[in-house]
Amino acid sequence: HALCLEWAVPDPEGAPVWRFELQVKKDAAFASWQQVACADTTRREAGGPGWRSLLECLEAATAYRVVVRAYSEVGWSEWSQESLFETSSAPPSPVGPPAVASVSAEACDAVVGSPGGGLCVRLSLVDPDGAPVLACLVRCDGATPFVLAKREQWPQPGGSPGVGRLRAPGRWSAWLPLPAAALAGLGGRCEISARIANAVGWTRCEPRAVEIR
Repeated sequence: HALCLEWAVPDPEGAPVWRFELQVKKDAAFASWQQVACADTTRREAGGPGWRSLLECLEAATAYRVVVRAYSEVGWSEWSQESLFETSSAPPSPVGPPAVASVSAEACDAVVGSPGGGLCVRLSLVDPDGAPVLACLVRCDGATPFVLAKREQWPQPGGSPGVGRLRAPGRWSAWLPLPAAALAGLGGRCEISARIANAVGWTRCEPRAVEIR
């Protein structure tokens, strides 16, 4: 099992957050805290206070407690208050892994908090019945590390901007920062690799050749 964990930490003025540490333990007597090896830790929105990370290798139908702390040039913060969550039961068979239906990539100008240009990658993913997609990691092979994608959202009909947004079924996107020289060196084509997780596990990394718009 895997869990996408989200939290908010404002950047202190003049000392932005560099990284985080997470610890997790089972909600049981005599359980000890364990350092978490996270797949990735990224901002939910470029320049914003929200962060997310992926906890992997969790047992099904098990209660856990998790704490997190932040690091900047000033040093480590105190550990956060404990948060309690419980993983779902294993899905009934036969439930398969998710799949990538389509991938597109577009060269974009810089986004807030990310200097230089990059690739805006959009994916259409297939959610198996009973085991929806939990997380998606994306990279441009040979050019960028894996980045945690986010599920796209649509405005709520009749709602105010940014309020009451709906998750777009199967639509995910990721921003891959790339220097202008590296972007030009791709020659209008790149190979995009994606790894997707649901309750069944992670898919294998299978690159796809994509035209850069």
